[in-house]
Amino acid sequence: MKNFSATNKLFIALVLLLTSAALPSCTRQDNPDKPSTVEGRVLWRGAGVPMALVQLYEKAEQDRSTPPVAEGPSGEDGSFSITAPAGLYYVWAKATMLSEGREYRLVGEAVPNPVAPAAGGSATVEIELTDPSGFSASTAPEGSGVMGNVTATGKGKERLTLYIYRGAHERPIGPDFITATDPEEGAFKVNLLPGEYTLAIRSRKSGNDFGPPAPEDRVFSRIFTVKSGEYMDLGPISLNEIDSDLWRSVTASLGDGSTKVKGVIVNDREQPEAGVRVLAFEDGRMAGKPVAVSPATGIDGSFTLLLPRGGSFFLGARSRIGGPAAPGERVGQERGEDGGGLKVKEGETVKGVKIVVEEVW
Repeated sequence: MKNFSATNKLFIALVLLLTSAALPSCTRQDNPDKPSTVEGRVLWRGAGVPMALVQLYEKAEQDRSTPPVAEGPSGEDGSFSITAPAGLYYVWAKATMLSEGREYRLVGEAVPNPVAPAAGGSATVEIELTDPSGFSASTAPEGSGVMGNVTATGKGKERLTLYIYRGAHERPIGPDFITATDPEEGAFKVNLLPGEYTLAIRSRKSGNDFGPPAPEDRVFSRIFTVKSGEYMDLGPISLNEIDSDLWRSVTASLGDGSTKVKGVIVNDREQPEAGVRVLAFEDGRMAGKPVAVSPATGIDGSFTLLLPRGGSFFLGARSRIGGPAAPGERVGQERGEDGGGLKVKEGETVKGVKIVVEEVW
């Protein structure tokens, strides 16, 4: 019986040895030096984006001091395939697109993100580019938000600008909005995450999207709640005349538009930058709510910033309104000749101010 047990044990050991040698290892890679692949598509408004720059980072934070591990362009249909050593990567893409005469600097984060392709293996992602300027039609993916239509009833469709503020606001004014857009033909649909918001629509007789309101302008505001997986339909919207008492109380704090700063926004190659807004702060830390915000610059990079009063102002230039600087955003500042702020007298127009912006990555 003892001999049988020893023989049996030897036979079992030989079977296990031969089996383990014949099967591939599940605990180690056959060739750990073999590169991995990250592949997928870059999209904007549902279509593939050619020549987008896709970059792989080892850290979630992207800036100029952290170079990508690997990068490469997308093809004609937006598809890409990038090889890199096996590891954990955060995937981003950026591109410049022209649409309706405007240049868009777009940026997008991969879904899923991060990815960890094994040696010799691959990971597939999808990257939807968005406009980080803050002056765009949506702030969230498809699935939930608000929609409606400004009717032609009465006057007030000369120039429509729609603003959305986070939370409930009885008087939604100022630069605290999280997104803004010009509704085409009055209809709009904005993607938003679930939560409470305030919608403000303004029609300015002047045709501008900035500056103090005038008595002949027309407005609409509504507090609403977005639920997960639903679009709040506000239906037909008619604009109302501005209440005269409210108009006087609001404009009293905004100034008469005679104190202003004019200038140009350029990049480090001295080329004009479109889609950038200038914010004025009275605090050198340039934090909190600005006292004034300019409209977005046009293709010539020029801006006009209306100030509520004279004083010393610290100017910040951003292609996105609200929150910390995000990857792909263009930022710059002007702190005056002595660093103590740009000096502007009451009723004065300061001209020739140049602000250089750089992209944040």
